Amino acid sequence: MSALYRSPASRAFALSTLFVAAAATAAPAITDLPHMAPAQRAEALAVLRAVRPLGALDTTPPSVVSLQAGTVVDAGKNMNQLLVEVNVTDDLSGLLHTFMTARSPSGLHSVGTGQHPGGWPSYKGAMSLRFGPFAEPGVWTITEVYGSDIAGNNFVCDATCLAALGGNLQFTVTGTKADATPPTLLSGRIATPVVSLSTPVKGTTDHLPFVRVQINTADQGGSGTAGAYATFCLPDQSQCFSTWSENWVYAQKKSVLYGSASTWVGLPTGVYLLKDVTLHDHAGGTRSYLGTAFGGSTDFAAYFAAGSQVVVNP
Repeated sequence: MSALYRSPASRAFALSTLFVAAAATAAPAITDLPHMAPAQRAEALAVLRAVRPLGALDTTPPSVVSLQAGTVVDAGKNMNQLLVEVNVTDDLSGLLHTFMTARSPSGLHSVGTGQHPGGWPSYKGAMSLRFGPFAEPGVWTITEVYGSDIAGNNFVCDATCLAALGGNLQFTVTGTKADATPPTLLSGRIATPVVSLSTPVKGTTDHLPFVRVQINTADQGGSGTAGAYATFCLPDQSQCFSTWSENWVYAQKKSVLYGSASTWVGLPTGVYLLKDVTLHDHAGGTRSYLGTAFGGSTDFAAYFAAGSQVVVNP
């Protein structure tokens, strides 16, 4: 199995074993180089050079040649996309992926898109930025194009770089619906009130347990709840972790979000109290609840009937 699909720890072990054995067997795949740490990549290149001669190495990142955005997108229509003509090239190994970001008038919201050329020397064509019915109206701006090539050379064409290309970077979003009311918390449930760092996930031998939290919300603004954070901390706040959940269904008046957070080796054991809950809607609105144990005004016992703490055992 390619090292790309392993966990970081097993990938490092597999690569180190591969490099040691490479001289006697096969050299590491050159396509694995972008996914290695710098030290591992240098070692792999040394092995590759010893096993078979290499041509010129690609040390030059791709470059954005041109970019031209459309001028208007009506987010109220079914085909709610803005097309951006872009030309990105690479000099040797070929493009691995290319991404684009646009930011809203307030600067609080962003929309992104991407292409995965997979080794083609250039990408010249349209990329699509899509907008929901509750996107912020007004003039948006494309702020960056970034990505990398097969050899692992990264590139970022920021606002200054894009402006120098001379193409249109701004467009107007119309047809959106107003939503000025952020979601509210209805209730919640901690599905894993006790976890043990020595007990792996069922059916595995080396995956540490997850903390899982269900959060029930209401949204009267119209766009619906998009996501929720729940942060747990030791009483002295020396260590915290957060669960995150997403909901891609628009316009739900009530939503159930299922969040999780992974534990890790070295996580301090103890009783972690629910510090805060933060809710987001699809219009970019946010509402936060801070628990009384941490100086806030929210008594989470009124929302989490079965308890609002997580015990982390050895």
